[in-house]
Amino acid sequence: FLILDEDGDVTVAASRDGEETKRCPRGGRVLKVRASHGVSAVLFENGKWYAWGDDSSNVVTTINQLPTGVIDLAFSSKSELDAFVVWIDLEE
Repeated sequence: FLILDEDGDVTVAASRDGEETKRCPRGGRVLKVRASHGVSAVLFENGKWYAWGDDSSNVVTTINQLPTGVIDLAFSSKSELDAFVVWIDLEE
């Protein structure tokens, strides 16, 4: 589970690596959180997404390379064959 508190801090609870809780690996105020099959992602206040976790399906890499301004995303990393990332961004 990803827990987003009122200050914009994220805590990872009941993670797969056996730790009960830990902080998001990057700091900054978080606006949104997403998670799927061992991958977690957060949208920082500066408009940049950051993902971490199992990158065997390249979902983490794809999310981390998204441009600033992506306002929402969805992803699945269940298997390499079924992995996807879709997002909404604002065109200027």
